Amino acid sequence: MYASVVRKVVIPLYDFATGNPTREFMRKLEQSQWFSLEEIRKIQEKRLRSLVKHAYETVPYYHRMFRKNELTLNDVRTIDDLTKLPILKREDIRKGFETRSIISSMYEQKVRKRGFKVTGGSTGEPIRFYTTRENRRWATAARYLGWKWAGFEVGDKFAQVFGLHLDRPMLQSFKGRIEGRLKRRIALDAYQMSETAIEQFVQKIKEFKPKALYGNATSVANLAKYINDKRIESIPLKSVFIDSMSLFDHEVEMIERVFDCDVWWQYHNRENGTFASECSEHNGYHLFSQIFIFEFIQGDEKVSAGETGSIVVTDLTNYAMPFVRYEVGDLGVMSDDSCTCRRGMPLMTKLLGRTMEILVSANGDFIVAPFFGRLEHVFGARDIKQYQIVQETLSRIVVKIVPGITYTDEDTSIVRKAMRSLMGDLEIEVELVNSIAQSRSGKRQVIIRKFPIKFA
Repeated sequence: MYASVVRKVVIPLYDFATGNPTREFMRKLEQSQWFSLEEIRKIQEKRLRSLVKHAYETVPYYHRMFRKNELTLNDVRTIDDLTKLPILKREDIRKGFETRSIISSMYEQKVRKRGFKVTGGSTGEPIRFYTTRENRRWATAARYLGWKWAGFEVGDKFAQVFGLHLDRPMLQSFKGRIEGRLKRRIALDAYQMSETAIEQFVQKIKEFKPKALYGNATSVANLAKYINDKRIESIPLKSVFIDSMSLFDHEVEMIERVFDCDVWWQYHNRENGTFASECSEHNGYHLFSQIFIFEFIQGDEKVSAGETGSIVVTDLTNYAMPFVRYEVGDLGVMSDDSCTCRRGMPLMTKLLGRTMEILVSANGDFIVAPFFGRLEHVFGARDIKQYQIVQETLSRIVVKIVPGITYTDEDTSIVRKAMRSLMGDLEIEVELVNSIAQSRSGKRQVIIRKFPIKFA
């Protein structure tokens, strides 16, 4: 009853008072989720033409790219035309931010007053960026629609586990605290997940009785592991929403057992927001193509459906600092199949992880996150609290392990043997450590490669 009042009365009044358009944006996404691919493409290309015109006229970086490639506005009007523009790399964004050349002159004064944001650094390359208020609200609307597919409604209670220190000024502001209460949210900073903090948060969850839990993969897994290891009685929820990154099957099973519900996957980054979400069919990720354009590429070529490609995104709603053909640093597999849920939004069947999470075997094969399922039983059967696999060079890998009390030298030998069976005849070093550092967002990088690779 109270959730219904919050949803139908309190939040609409608050949104009206603050000029928050999230509910209106969500309504548009709810309508367009059933559109055909052709209808969605029309939305994309209308927004693309508006964004490209704005970028050309007000953003020095893009104006220079048009002139360098001898292009006019008439040359970039459709999705197919986008390939005439170069890929936007993270290094381009860093340089453009420093020189202010990638920021729209129309928005610069306004966004500078509000301040820039910083990515969490899970790629090893944090960037600074600006967004508009409208852009953030579209991202929120997409996230809430994905949650609605799992039975969550705005106004229901939820718990959040993220690197909240990145947004602490906003969350601790008067407006942020009011919004948190209205949205019925409790939160744990994933960057400060000490045993004491987790214990207090678990107690808070029991008292608060949220309908859902939302967080990044490693943080949610750590929370579930604490509850499991302490033999705390399961805490039933309606849904657990996990943003991006991958987990082993045994970690997903533990999360679902501890919280007595399904895990629902979303695809999200900090600089652009929610890209995609699972529906109830769990056939893959529905891409929010109404507000993004997605490309899957290898080198300079687009890949076919079913092939692995680096994900390139054009954010159609950020006019302050446009992201046009931005290579986000993730790998995915696009599908040309339709989902049985009958939504027209295109499907990405697999999200394979960061491009920096690819290792190179002794014979030159690329080993991506799903292949590490072969190691799952090895790590899961040993007293290993945390681990991290770091490929230093083409010939050397370091496996960092935070050992438990019963971990032995024999376990080290088994881990080394398992790694060699997957990676081939490389130098495998097992290093026992007290802890493994997290990124700024509170994520722990499980797989790291310290040298570049190039897709054929």
